[in-house]
Amino acid sequence: MSTLPWYRRILVDDYCTLCAAFEPYPVCRCCWQRFSKIAAREPLAVDPFAYDAPLDGLIAAWKYRADVTALPILRLAMQDIVEQVTEDVTAICPVPLHPLKRYQRGFNQSQFLARFAQQVRSVPVRCAWLRKVRRTRPQVGLVESQRQSNQRGAFDAQRAVRGERILLIDDVMTTGATLRSARAALHAAGAHEVLCVALSATRASDPSRS
Repeated sequence: MSTLPWYRRILVDDYCTLCAAFEPYPVCRCCWQRFSKIAAREPLAVDPFAYDAPLDGLIAAWKYRADVTALPILRLAMQDIVEQVTEDVTAICPVPLHPLKRYQRGFNQSQFLARFAQQVRSVPVRCAWLRKVRRTRPQVGLVESQRQSNQRGAFDAQRAVRGERILLIDDVMTTGATLRSARAALHAAGAHEVLCVALSATRASDPSRS
């Protein structure tokens, strides 16, 4: 992130939070071009941003250190992703954390992304429709088969999802195990359609990246 002096933050409205250039807040055109898209792979419905610099650092700073200075850029990126979704949806569901993990972190990053998406789609965010009922091992360092097994049966959905067309949102996708498990729970509860969206995804199934 930029080391912009405090007095410029007060006196100047237009600046890039990454390089401090005098351009529209929060990111300049040059820095935005570094946010590259990659082709969507199952279960994603649309192309995500690549989990590369500078996006990976912004997500990590927010997710693990609660650095909220990244949020204006992440909001723009999430809304750019959601604008790709052409299908009609009736509700937005963030991928939930297990209650203990939610308590330890203090927030669920996917709920923030869901609220950003709502500003584009104007449909309700249903945080209570999907729950993580089994505490899973951290996904970092697990190979794809281990990730699939780790997330199997980890989620439960309410009957309120019956007949709904749901936009399911997560922050980072590596193998897709988490999204597939959450989608399966929503379908099992009667959801008509579930479109999976991630803000970013690794370029390959690299367990060390997320």
